[in-house]
Amino acid sequence: MHDVFDCGYSEVAIALGKSEAACRQLVHRARQRVRQDKPRFEVSSAAHSQLVARYVQAVQERDADRIAELLAQDAVFVSDGGGKTWAALRPVMGADRIARMEVGVLAKLPQNFALELLDVNGQAGMIGRVDDRIHAVTSFATDGLRILSIMRVLNPDKLSDCEQTRQLLIG
Repeated sequence: MHDVFDCGYSEVAIALGKSEAACRQLVHRARQRVRQDKPRFEVSSAAHSQLVARYVQAVQERDADRIAELLAQDAVFVSDGGGKTWAALRPVMGADRIARMEVGVLAKLPQNFALELLDVNGQAGMIGRVDDRIHAVTSFATDGLRILSIMRVLNPDKLSDCEQTRQLLIG
């Protein structure tokens, strides 16, 4: 949040419910991991795909309990609306809150909204469509057993790039 969204440590601390010092340490460790250029967890493509497929199915069925079971207890959901469409303004923290949010959002979407499993950034991800137009693209980070984080892009400018290039690359 500090580097990507240009938030101050005090804002990050409030969003995460941690002290500023703890947030500075988190950023320091994250920067070290990025510099090392190796993933924190080695997850097989098959394990990642299976976990994401189970998540997509649970979301399609609007099963909040099953969604929560697939998430790590400290999972984080972040969305990017680019200020042009609805998106969560702050990260949603915790399995139960994310599960309730997913089911609540689905209830507000049009009847013709459809979810599907598709590769996003070279890994299993999820896209939502309304009338065959991409409405949202979602990528996941997992440890192979649970989903650790979810990043959803709703920004129409970024999604139109996906439509034009036929590539689902977000970031």
